[in-house]
Amino acid sequence: MILDRAADLRNLAELASSTAHSSNEDAAFADVQQKVTGARSLFIALGMARVRPLLLLEPDQRSEVVQAAKQLRGVLGVLAEASDAELAAYASGSADKRGSLLAVSRQAAALRGVLLAAQQALLRRLAGEIWPDDELVRLDVISHLSDNPSAAQAGRRAQEVHAQLLERATAADVGIPFDELEQLIEQASRAAEDARPLRDESVPEDVIEFWEKASDEYGAGLDALTPAVRAWLEAHDALASFTVSRNRWR
Repeated sequence: MILDRAADLRNLAELASSTAHSSNEDAAFADVQQKVTGARSLFIALGMARVRPLLLLEPDQRSEVVQAAKQLRGVLGVLAEASDAELAAYASGSADKRGSLLAVSRQAAALRGVLLAAQQALLRRLAGEIWPDDELVRLDVISHLSDNPSAAQAGRRAQEVHAQLLERATAADVGIPFDELEQLIEQASRAAEDARPLRDESVPEDVIEFWEKASDEYGAGLDALTPAVRAWLEAHDALASFTVSRNRWR
């Protein structure tokens, strides 16, 4: 997974740099060389923008990711072919700055930050394509209409995927493996397709307003349950979603 790999390289570079002159430096540098060689092909794929999630990013953001990946790939190319002595020199900072282990640390940290931002933006956009954030109450109403089971089922599925995408997007420091990201993209695509007909479902604004208030922890006052709202809820077999309780402190 690219974000973990970037974090591993950053930590590895810092460790190798701090142990450059210790008795076990050969083992440390062998670990460095093995990991950077294994990581290089992954960053080449990023640099060439051949990874499907990258193709779904906005052009400016994709360009930023590709540029960061290319910079790190250049550093990894130097390290992958370096001798132990050269690695020791890179770690001590006496070699060309571009090939130093500290440069790997900086570039890996930079790439990880860019990738996290891109991941969050992609997940939020996918959620918005399923259903606009400012109309989620209307989707909630539709998903509870038992008089139209197919629409209610599609609405609940859209809610679940939408919530899952936003939950992963707000996990700011957690990267998603490519295979899992591919699955999320597929789920979002299916949910968006299933939810598209629901956009034509008519829900009156006063019903949406009552529904939103009633869903709040403080509930809705009985004055919000107007005859028109009650009639609409009854006509759509939605009255069972509500109960009445008394506020003992008023």
